[in-house]
Amino acid sequence: GFKYAEFNNIDSVKKLITSKTAAILVEPIQAEGGIHPATKRFLRGIKALCKKKNLLLIFDEIQTGMGRVGELFAYQRYGVSPDIITVAKSLGSGLPIGATIIKRKIVRDVYVGMDKELISNWSESIKNARIKKELSREELGFRIGERTVTIAKIENGDLRPSDKIAGKIEKELSISLFEKVKEIPTKISSTHSSGLTLGDFIKTEEK
Repeated sequence: GFKYAEFNNIDSVKKLITSKTAAILVEPIQAEGGIHPATKRFLRGIKALCKKKNLLLIFDEIQTGMGRVGELFAYQRYGVSPDIITVAKSLGSGLPIGATIIKRKIVRDVYVGMDKELISNWSESIKNARIKKELSREELGFRIGERTVTIAKIENGDLRPSDKIAGKIEKELSISLFEKVKEIPTKISSTHSSGLTLGDFIKTEEK
């Protein structure tokens, strides 16, 4: 199970670490009820803590992955490399699929003792998804996910969307959002944005 620490409070995280702790899972940018980015100090503190305690660092990038923050993944903006990344939502371009990205050194441990026939079936499904016209639900997920990642290869095979394009769209979204806000009696207390992830904290006037 999980124990929940206070976001952006490294001391809160430290207090929950025990001999039974296996990993730390964190969203680099929380996007529920607003846009709440983690600080670099917080994420780097968690990275150092994981290294010291021999724990896995897992980034939940379901909200932020696949270019939504101007980089392929939010961790690239922080310079903190996790051991495992979870992705979904934008990975499927509308199709409900998800994936887990794991570093090679960890994959080797994960696959020890795993059913070799199961792994072979996965490989066959991926192969079929690339060549068949009529696809099973699983094969369709593979094809769409792979296509989404391929589109992200903008230049020289680098898995990063164009910062110039992301920056332009971010500016347009910001202007559009502010124009809408002006139409209602509100007061913007703060604005947070990262690439295409944009949010305002709004206070309404009391009547």
